[in-house]
Amino acid sequence: MAGVYSVFNIGTGHTRREPNNTIGQLYFHCIGAKWVNDGPGGFFGSLFGSGMDSMCESTAKDILDRKATAVNLTGHSRGGVLCHMIANDLAAKDFAGAINMVVVDPVNQSSHMQKGKELRKRMKLGAYVAIVMENVGFKKGLTFPLTEVEPLDKQYSREMYVINMPGTHGSGTQCQSSAIGEAVRGIIKYLMTKWGTNFGGKPMTMEKLVEAFAKIHIESPVQYDKKGKVSKRLISDDAKGMLAKGDMTKQYQSVGRHEQIGTMLQTGGIFGEWAATDYRDSPYFFNEFHAASFREVFPALYERFGGDKAWWQTHGNDAKHLTKVNAELNRIDGGEFPFTKRSLEQLGMI
Repeated sequence: MAGVYSVFNIGTGHTRREPNNTIGQLYFHCIGAKWVNDGPGGFFGSLFGSGMDSMCESTAKDILDRKATAVNLTGHSRGGVLCHMIANDLAAKDFAGAINMVVVDPVNQSSHMQKGKELRKRMKLGAYVAIVMENVGFKKGLTFPLTEVEPLDKQYSREMYVINMPGTHGSGTQCQSSAIGEAVRGIIKYLMTKWGTNFGGKPMTMEKLVEAFAKIHIESPVQYDKKGKVSKRLISDDAKGMLAKGDMTKQYQSVGRHEQIGTMLQTGGIFGEWAATDYRDSPYFFNEFHAASFREVFPALYERFGGDKAWWQTHGNDAKHLTKVNAELNRIDGGEFPFTKRSLEQLGMI
């Protein structure tokens, strides 16, 4: 019996052999029952997603043959669509275990939308998380329009969330050359570990996530509009890693506005009972995941940076609160959080 079975689906034109590929590297570090699908390749694979049907069938067959009790899936681009396809195939074959997935920019440019656009009934969906890059949205006409998954069963809506991230369509897959890719890898690793996947070695901690997000501020600073809101972000990508020839290694990308899947803003997201907030115009926090990790590591500073303003104005000079703030600042000054220190100083927050 396989227990928890982990699946890694790589995006179009890329393979597990690329050391800078987020999904591929997560696969190599995974211990236990696992499967990887390289991205569709060649003319028909790149244009139509040819080969995805056979990938889906082979993966689902191995999961069932090994009698897995739960399945965790992750994938980028068409690999995200393949996650949907595999989940639907398992549901059609009455797989009784929980299915969890975290997908990065699942795109609808393939011939598999009938199988991969919607999550079918009879699925025991544990959690569905979509990591969405800023310049990729649920809007038609974009280069990489997302597959907007609309559950057919109302029970799914409370298990579906969006994490908005800065970056282009490929930024989240560049785990070695991009701070954005490093943070995305951390999010996926944290979630899949929480769902039972074993990556061995040291676990992904909230401290590591705080540092990964802070590094984005240093590597990819923003420009503001006349109203003081974020309008553009400098995206630093590695042309030798994931980008095609001709792409600029550094370019400003307009910050998009995305719809939300399910009821993330109403339910408090995936981090308990905290009131969820749209952080896209926050001077520091990129998303709810970033805020939650920072809040756990630096709760007193979070109250000052992102907490209830009315509480801060009333209790900001409270002696106990200031003692906690100073202790957290000393921890940052101690060298454990170099990117956090630089990013907060860069934005004039400390």
